[in-house]
This record gives sequence, structure tokens and C-alpha cells, in this order.
Amino acid sequence: EKEVIIGATCTLTESRGGKQYTVKTDSYGDFWFEGLKDGKYNLEIKKGKKAKSFSGLNTEEKDINLEDIPLT
Repeated sequence: EKEVIIGATCTLTESRGGKQYTVKTDSYGDFWFEGLKDGKYNLEIKKGKKAKSFSGLNTEEKDINLEDIPLT
């Protein structure tokens, strides 16, 4: 839970249309999706057998910060 995961694949999928965006976590375990249009998204973060998913992320009202995310 205190381990930084470098190189995890973060896949963001538009709820409408299904367009996908993919980035990897950096040396601090951080990641960003920049320049996205406002909308609703689903996110999957995965590294090996560890994974975490979020659904219904809504960027229409404000930017989203998910804080620390433990992968299980």
C-alpha cells in the first residue's frame, strides 16, 4: 500500500463513444490525462496482477484528482 508503482498502464475510456486514452505512471507513480474534452469516463489502472477501476468519472463540472490509489 505504500509502494509507488512505476509504469502502470492507465486507460481512460469515454462513457459515450468508447474512445480510449492510455498513459503510464511516472517515477513517482503519478499520471495525467491532459487536454481531454469534458465528459464522463471510466478508468482502469493496471500493473501485472494489480488493478483498480473507477467508473462514471465526470469532468463536466471540474477537474478530478483521485489522490493516492492503492492497487490490489
